[in-house]
Amino acid sequence: MAPENKDTGEIGWKDYSAFVSYSYGCCGIFFLILISTLTAVGQLLPSLWMTEWLSKDLEEQQDSYYPIVFGILIGVFIILTMLRSLTIFAVVLKSATNLHDAITKRVLRATILFFDSNPIGRIVTRFSKDLITFDLIMPILAIIAI
Repeated sequence: MAPENKDTGEIGWKDYSAFVSYSYGCCGIFFLILISTLTAVGQLLPSLWMTEWLSKDLEEQQDSYYPIVFGILIGVFIILTMLRSLTIFAVVLKSATNLHDAITKRVLRATILFFDSNPIGRIVTRFSKDLITFDLIMPILAIIAI
């Protein structure tokens, strides 16, 4: 196994677990997995209901409760999808905020040698690049991955 080179900018599982540890912890991740599972089930239920509806006789299909239940299932799916997106954004925002605060504290408590060897422009650029990644890219990637 090749030694790790931190200068390459590669992100490993250790980095992802550290990012998650700055969020709401195990309860937040459990809620995120729960709401994602419920959203996936909510996506399947209207299709299952439609299958049930279409398997009935033509006279039974005319009952008024079939479209009402179908509409309710679609509404529940829309609400679950919005709740999942809000949960992902909340977890990522909390992680990014806490991680940025920790990095800021470490930079502010750094020795003078750190500031002598790293120009202020490089430090500010690194902070702004990290914030853009956390605020804009991570939530979208999290939604796609989940």
